[in-house]
Amino acid sequence: MTLVRSSRGILCGGYTKVPWSSNYTWVSDPDARLFALTDEKIVYFPQNSSVALKHGSYYGPNFGYEMKLGGSYNDLMNRTYGGYSLINGTYNVTKSAQGNSRLTGDGSGSADGMFTATEIEVYTVIP
Repeated sequence: MTLVRSSRGILCGGYTKVPWSSNYTWVSDPDARLFALTDEKIVYFPQNSSVALKHGSYYGPNFGYEMKLGGSYNDLMNRTYGGYSLINGTYNVTKSAQGNSRLTGDGSGSADGMFTATEIEVYTVIP
């Protein structure tokens, strides 16, 4: 499970039962989900579970196109975490009345829907 706090104070996250790896590949997980925990409590499920997750050694966790976190090694060393959030992608995240992602509260809802993560926490969930 991944929890993210954006620079706007929005708390959101994602869950997957699949362990993260450094292999550059799309990963299927029909049980994956994204969730918003500030203001509206919303849960999003993948519309196409075969591209629910994207694994790789220089970024992640990545949940489809809606919550892509990470960057280069330099980004991590300089503590400039970020990501972007798309609208109506793998998880069908919707826009607010202001046109921002209902997941992160930031961005324009397009490919330049950048947001800044002030905190990222990753947990192992044991059933």
